[in-house]
Amino acid sequence: MFEGSTCAHEVPFPQLGPEDPQMIMYTSGTTGIPRGSLLPYRKTLYNNLNAEIFFELTKKDCVLVPVPLFHSLGLNILSLPTLFCGGAVVLLERFEEDATLKAIEYHHVTFMGAVPTIYKRLIEFGLGTI
Repeated sequence: MFEGSTCAHEVPFPQLGPEDPQMIMYTSGTTGIPRGSLLPYRKTLYNNLNAEIFFELTKKDCVLVPVPLFHSLGLNILSLPTLFCGGAVVLLERFEEDATLKAIEYHHVTFMGAVPTIYKRLIEFGLGTI
């Protein structure tokens, strides 16, 4: 039992392998009908490592996540890799141009990943303020 734990008994931690299921992400794929996609631990580990290398993430990074965590981009490509390397994650409840730009400035964001529509809306918003 962990020191300071109030549990009455120890619960053994299961031995898990890289192919064991870690999470179910829902996708509509090309059919438009949502279905659960079972992701193994291996996939999350390699997503973390690949994103850390590709985005050159470090513990000094602050990553803004303007997309939902139920989407693989928000959770597995942005949030988990950043936390895995010790960086900070800023979550937005929903995407709004003004709030996103304010969050970037306030939190000194070093990286943001998003879908093309978000970048387009930010550009249009910026052009509207000129």
